[in-house]
Formats: sequence, structure tokens, C-alpha cells
Amino acid sequence: MISIKKGVEPDSLRYYRRTPGANFDGLDKTELRERLLEEQGHLCAYCIQRITGKGAVKIEHYEKRTTEDQLEYKNLLAVCSGNETLKSQNGRVVVIFFKAVSSDWLTAFC
Repeated sequence: MISIKKGVEPDSLRYYRRTPGANFDGLDKTELRERLLEEQGHLCAYCIQRITGKGAVKIEHYEKRTTEDQLEYKNLLAVCSGNETLKSQNGRVVVIFFKAVSSDWLTAFC
């Protein structure tokens, strides 16, 4: 089990989202990766293994990515590159999330 307290989104994401035509694929994810890793204690949201190194982390949407929410910070998680394909057929991640206490906390059960 991993609990993730979602903090304030990185400035780079907030500014980029205001750009006409902004989309997830065009985003420089450097600051975003670091922020997500910090929030998650450098643990993969899927398998809870420690993530080390820049190439070892991928960013996943816990709800299926849509045009409307692709840049929503609360929909993003850091996962190890070995687990980036753990999705069901409908595109939702295998990990189950529950909102606790407030909308800023996510608890994942693998």
C-alpha cells in the first residue's frame, strides 16, 4: 500500500497548461517527474519498488487520459519503467485508488 499526498503542481505544468494547444506529449516533464517522485517517496505507484535514475521513471495517468484531463496534476503518477504497461483493456491502471480524508490524498493498493 502507498499513500500519496498530492501537493501543489509544478509551476512549469501550470504555465504550460495555459499555452494554446498544450498537450501531455509536448510537455517538458523534467520538473514534473521530480515532483511526483518526491511526493511518492521515490516509490513506484504500481509495484512500490524504489525508483532510481531518470530513465527508470515514467509518468502515468491513473484515470484514462482525455483531452480535458491530460494535464491535470492530480491525475498523474510516477511509475517505474518496468511497470508502465500495467493497464487493463479499458486503459485504467491496475492499481486501485481511494480518496481518503481529502481530495489531496490517494491510497493505492497493489
